[in-house]
Amino acid sequence: MIPRPELQPGSPEPTSPAQIDELLTAVPELAFLPEFDACIPVMDATIEASHEDVDSRMSDLGDVKAVLQTLSNAATSQANGGLSFLVRSLLHFIEVQAVPPSQHPLVVALYLRGFARSQGGAETPASVAAAMDTWR
Repeated sequence: MIPRPELQPGSPEPTSPAQIDELLTAVPELAFLPEFDACIPVMDATIEASHEDVDSRMSDLGDVKAVLQTLSNAATSQANGGLSFLVRSLLHFIEVQAVPPSQHPLVVALYLRGFARSQGGAETPASVAAAMDTWR
């Protein structure tokens, strides 16, 4: 699992905006959990990463939603407050206040992981996080 203490079993829910911000930085790490391997798009090396491309490739969120639900169940069963909060937040932007795939942090992380793979670049949580920092 993820080595962050705030995402480990027994962790409390975040209680401050700073703790929430810290949890949100874990999204690129979530994209590297084995449960998400099937959600990484296969891309051709000639494609440029873009909002339009992520929206067309990742428009069916069924697989992502299923994996998030699995993570949510695991977080609840382990009394894992940090992970549970993060999963609920990510589900909110699929189920309640749906955003386009190009604006959903986890979907973008998965897309950028697939893009890195297609380009032969570094496929690591740090490289995905750096790419997300410049995603506009």
